[in-house]
Amino acid sequence: MRIAIRRDPVREVRKYVDDVLDRAGDTYIVGTLAAQVVEQLRRDDPGLLTEFLDAHAASIIAKMLGDVIRIERTRVKQQSAHRVFNEAAQRFENGDTTALSSWLDVLYVVNTDEQRKRLRDMDRDDLEFAISDYTARARGNALQAAFLRALAVKVGARNVGDVFTDDEITRMWQSVQ
Repeated sequence: MRIAIRRDPVREVRKYVDDVLDRAGDTYIVGTLAAQVVEQLRRDDPGLLTEFLDAHAASIIAKMLGDVIRIERTRVKQQSAHRVFNEAAQRFENGDTTALSSWLDVLYVVNTDEQRKRLRDMDRDDLEFAISDYTARARGNALQAAFLRALAVKVGARNVGDVFTDDEITRMWQSVQ
């Protein structure tokens, strides 16, 4: 009787990732490393690459959808300066139902399940969730920026690794949390 041994595509692909990371050194571009992993898998074991991608297709597409939504939101914000929005709001109030469509069609996360809704369909609870989410992210980003700013002051013209140990940075980070 022949027993088929099942592959663990995640663990096997992780070996390729670790190999590429080991060769990359301390400074790299993630997209470039990803391309190297894919190239190496296509050369060495295309079946493993296919199996890995099939197993992760939904999460890959979910990330892509999130990226598309973020890109669209950024595009709308960039195109819709305050003045432009005010003008569009005035046209909307005067009966032009499409005047705010670029704003009203923007998608936002409205609950902990990461359900998304268009701005036009959001109720007060949806808006409050989005407000809370953006506020929390802003606080986290501000804290990270302040931490990095404090490191920059201490480091001066040197590198962070020349001035601080991992333990020192860990203690500093924990002190501001």
